[in-house]
Amino acid sequence: MKFLSWLVLIIVCLAIASGLGWFKYQEIQAGIEMGKAFPEPIETVEIFVAQQSAFQSKTRVTGEVIAPQSANLSNELAGRIVSVGFAPGAAVTQGQLLIALDTSEEAARLKASKAAQEIARLGFDRANRLVDRGAGSAEDRDRARAEYDGASANVQTLEAVIAKKRIRAPFDATTSLHTLEPGQYLAADSNLTMLVGTNKGSWIDFALPQHQAGSLAGDVVTIVQGDKTIGPAKIIGRDAAVNSASRSLSFRALLDELAEPDEQTTGNLRPLPGTLVSVEVALGPRQNVVAVPATAIRRNSLGANVYIVDDDSTQSSQTNTESTVTRAIRRPVIVGSTLDFDPTTQQQMVVINSGLAAGERIAANGAFKLRDGMRLNILTRSPTGLGE
Repeated sequence: MKFLSWLVLIIVCLAIASGLGWFKYQEIQAGIEMGKAFPEPIETVEIFVAQQSAFQSKTRVTGEVIAPQSANLSNELAGRIVSVGFAPGAAVTQGQLLIALDTSEEAARLKASKAAQEIARLGFDRANRLVDRGAGSAEDRDRARAEYDGASANVQTLEAVIAKKRIRAPFDATTSLHTLEPGQYLAADSNLTMLVGTNKGSWIDFALPQHQAGSLAGDVVTIVQGDKTIGPAKIIGRDAAVNSASRSLSFRALLDELAEPDEQTTGNLRPLPGTLVSVEVALGPRQNVVAVPATAIRRNSLGANVYIVDDDSTQSSQTNTESTVTRAIRRPVIVGSTLDFDPTTQQQMVVINSGLAAGERIAANGAFKLRDGMRLNILTRSPTGLGE
């Protein structure tokens, strides 16, 4: 009896499990049929035909504006200021008196030295006349001449000291700001002001890594400050050797007066000496490359990809007709440099080094929504100018 009871229980359990399994199978089959009834997912994108463009490899480095004519003015001798001949930040002309130090003591000594020089000159003239008459000796004349030369040297020394205490502008320039006032005492070698020449040209000093220094394309570079282009500059010299610390080679370019920017159109003044600017340098020869919009590039852990627009012809079994379905096919590519902003497509263009040929159609705007094999709806009219 026990055996029969267990057997009946097992049979009932198996029947219930089979019923539930059959019910679940029917439910899954119904879901599959319902899924087949839904339309295939489709995404709308804009397409772009890969173009072949002329490309010039460029690099941008930091440069410093240098004044071709400049000097840090300082005093050689100590003294008290008696007059200041220029205002802070003023323009000065060559030979203009800038700083006059007190020379009252030197002036008094100069007066005494000139008196001694005159006495020595008279003594030399007298000794010279006596020798001519035969009444004097050549030794006395030579001694008198030496005394006169010594007195003249003392006068020249004091005149040089006085000249050094009257500091003049060595060239036409603009001065820096200062706090110099009459009565102020200056120690020797004090920094007075900086002079920057008024010539319109400027030097731009920059450096390139040693592997790029030998591939310059021409001798003209472009100077950029912020988002404004200052103008072209011509390379006028380079360093004699590569810097052993940075492994870079220094260059100097001349930004001449022909590149003077128009303040009304650019809103940007010529950079002052000491300003850091960007120097755009062309490298290597121009070459033809395949370029696509940056929005077409999709990246994952394996690298960069684009989606090729592929027209797939399918045969309908119900209507026995052929239809064309456009799908996205993922293709890996190797991305190169970034080109300048393209006003035609209103896109940032990117060079494709390999993986894509000119003339192939790819998904551009909207490519971020795609996966491999997805059906596409092509936006025929692009507001951004993309398309065939």
